[in-house]
Amino acid sequence: MTSCGPRSGISADNGSSECGVKDYTPAVSSKIIPHTDAQLNGKKLFMQHCRQCHMPMNNTSHDGNTLRGLFDRIPQTENYFASFILNSDSVKKSGDGYANKIDHDYKVDYEHKFKDVLTTKEIQDIADYIKIKPTE
Repeated sequence: MTSCGPRSGISADNGSSECGVKDYTPAVSSKIIPHTDAQLNGKKLFMQHCRQCHMPMNNTSHDGNTLRGLFDRIPQTENYFASFILNSDSVKKSGDGYANKIDHDYKVDYEHKFKDVLTTKEIQDIADYIKIKPTE
């Protein structure tokens, strides 16, 4: 289900939206607006399980705690994100270069172990939320 209309976050500066409805709402910089049920659920799950360590998605800092642009940085192999969330220690021990680079660059001893906490569908919903491009 996709939302469309004045509160959809679509900027008015070009005079139109992808839905064909002119948006008269002023754009809010870096606002993350979930549109689908999966994105809404992903936001809820992110706030419940991820926010303790990771900054909200509208944060513009570029440190290791922000997940904005994550899917532009991580390896584009199938199920990498899910594997990492389910058990990051296992991914690191496999010799994965990206996972070990995070350890080295941020000098942080982190571990994601959501194997018994999140389902594959819930991890996909979190990914859908993280992939939302902020309105500028």
